[in-house]
Amino acid sequence: MSQDEKLREGINNYLRATGTTQLELANRTQMAPQYISDFLNMRRGKLPKSLIRILDALGLELTVQPKTAGELPASQMPPS
Repeated sequence: MSQDEKLREGINNYLRATGTTQLELANRTQMAPQYISDFLNMRRGKLPKSLIRILDALGLELTVQPKTAGELPASQMPPS
Protein backbone atom coordinates (compact mmCIF):
# COMPACT_ATOMS: atom_id res chain seq x y z
CA MET A 1 0.00 0.00 0.00
CA SER A 2 1.39 3.42 -0.94
CA GLN A 3 1.85 6.24 1.55
CA ASP A 4 -0.95 8.08 -0.24
CA GLU A 5 -3.30 5.13 0.29
CA LYS A 6 -2.25 4.73 3.93
CA LEU A 7 -2.94 8.41 4.62
CA ARG A 8 -6.42 8.27 3.11
CA GLU A 9 -7.17 4.97 4.85
CA GLY A 10 -6.16 6.57 8.16
CA ILE A 11 -8.50 9.49 7.55
CA ASN A 12 -11.36 7.16 6.56
CA ASN A 13 -10.75 5.02 9.66
CA TYR A 14 -10.83 8.11 11.85
CA LEU A 15 -14.08 9.30 10.28
CA ARG A 16 -15.68 5.90 10.93
CA ALA A 17 -14.34 5.70 14.50
CA THR A 18 -15.70 9.14 15.38
CA GLY A 19 -18.94 8.81 13.42
CA THR A 20 -18.02 11.82 11.32
CA THR A 21 -19.58 11.93 7.86
CA GLN A 22 -17.94 13.21 4.72
CA LEU A 23 -20.55 15.98 4.66
CA GLU A 24 -19.57 17.05 8.19
CA LEU A 25 -15.92 17.06 7.12
CA ALA A 26 -16.81 19.13 4.05
CA ASN A 27 -18.62 21.65 6.25
CA ARG A 28 -15.73 21.86 8.75
CA THR A 29 -13.16 22.39 6.01
CA GLN A 30 -15.40 24.57 3.83
CA MET A 31 -14.68 22.25 0.89
CA ALA A 32 -17.20 20.83 -1.53
CA PRO A 33 -18.59 17.45 -0.47
CA GLN A 34 -17.64 16.03 -3.89
CA TYR A 35 -14.01 17.12 -3.37
CA ILE A 36 -13.91 15.34 0.02
CA SER A 37 -15.36 12.19 -1.56
CA ASP A 38 -12.92 12.33 -4.48
CA PHE A 39 -9.98 12.91 -2.13
CA LEU A 40 -10.87 10.04 0.19
CA ASN A 41 -11.44 7.71 -2.76
CA MET A 42 -8.10 8.61 -4.42
CA ARG A 43 -9.62 10.37 -7.40
CA ARG A 44 -8.07 13.72 -6.47
CA GLY A 45 -5.37 15.37 -4.37
CA LYS A 46 -2.42 12.97 -4.40
CA LEU A 47 0.64 13.55 -2.24
CA PRO A 48 3.45 15.23 -4.20
CA LYS A 49 5.89 12.66 -5.60
CA SER A 50 8.79 14.73 -4.28
CA LEU A 51 7.44 14.40 -0.72
CA ILE A 52 7.03 10.64 -1.12
CA ARG A 53 10.60 10.32 -2.46
CA ILE A 54 11.98 12.33 0.48
CA LEU A 55 10.04 10.25 3.00
CA ASP A 56 11.13 7.00 1.32
CA ALA A 57 14.78 8.09 1.26
CA LEU A 58 14.63 8.82 4.98
CA GLY A 59 12.69 5.67 5.84
CA LEU A 60 9.74 7.76 7.07
CA GLU A 61 6.00 7.66 6.49
CA LEU A 62 3.10 9.96 7.24
CA THR A 63 0.61 8.79 9.83
CA VAL A 64 -2.82 9.96 10.88
CA GLN A 65 -3.42 10.49 14.58
CA PRO A 66 -5.62 12.83 16.57
CA LYS A 67 -4.13 16.12 17.70
CA THR A 68 -3.94 16.80 21.40
CA ALA A 69 -6.44 19.19 22.97
CA GLY A 70 -3.86 21.99 23.11
CA GLU A 71 -3.25 21.90 19.36
CA LEU A 72 -6.76 22.87 18.21
CA PRO A 73 -9.21 25.59 19.16
CA ALA A 74 -12.23 24.16 21.02
CA SER A 75 -14.46 24.97 18.04
CA GLN A 76 -12.41 22.63 15.85
CA MET A 77 -12.04 19.69 18.23
CA PRO A 78 -13.38 16.43 16.80
CA PRO A 79 -16.48 14.99 18.44
CA SER A 80 -15.81 12.60 21.31
